Amino acid sequence: MSDFTSVNYSALSGGSEGLTVEERQLLDRLEALKAALRWAAEGWTGEAQRAFAINMNAFSEELDKLRVVLGSTGNALETAGINYRAVDLRSANRMG
Repeated sequence: MSDFTSVNYSALSGGSEGLTVEERQLLDRLEALKAALRWAAEGWTGEAQRAFAINMNAFSEELDKLRVVLGSTGNALETAGINYRAVDLRSANRMG
């Protein structure tokens, strides 16, 4: 086992950027699905309308949670890259 950790800064940065792109595409698809569901249920009344509204509210709440998780994950990747780089630079400055 090694006492050293190897970090690929571009992989962390690329992972963060890639996650952001995938996040946007996924959220766009989910918003399109949400709009299509609303359109499909437009004429519903009574209990069906109430049940649909409850479920759409739950869907919206979970979608908001997903946004937070995906955003936090991307930020964590970016921050990790910045922090690892800062530690490496400090260590390099101490050595020479």
